[in-house]
Amino acid sequence: MRDQLGDSTPTGRRPFLFFDLGETIVNLRDTIAILASHVEGSYPAIASRALDLAKSWFLGLAASVPRDPSTRFESQYEVGTGVLVRLLRAHGLAVDAAETGRLLRASWDQWTEEARLCEGVS
Repeated sequence: MRDQLGDSTPTGRRPFLFFDLGETIVNLRDTIAILASHVEGSYPAIASRALDLAKSWFLGLAASVPRDPSTRFESQYEVGTGVLVRLLRAHGLAVDAAETGRLLRASWDQWTEEARLCEGVS
């Protein structure tokens, strides 16, 4: 049997799609440390608060998803950037979304290069 993309799947079997709901497959804790290191490097004035800010970002991002279905769709990148902008501004920094988005993208890129599986996952 062929699917719409032309891939063959044995008859009677369905393909599987796995979602990582957080801390099930990939260790997400590293995200916090990596973001904190980027904040420290980019904003030395708040370096001593970078780890707490990164933790607050993670919690703020989690609280922002799922969103009300009637609102305009925003990617995780847009939501994450908005949360980080608010946190940096709350720490007295004059930042804009483009600058903050670049910092977040660099953090995510580093995390994807260094991502570790959770214990027990192979």
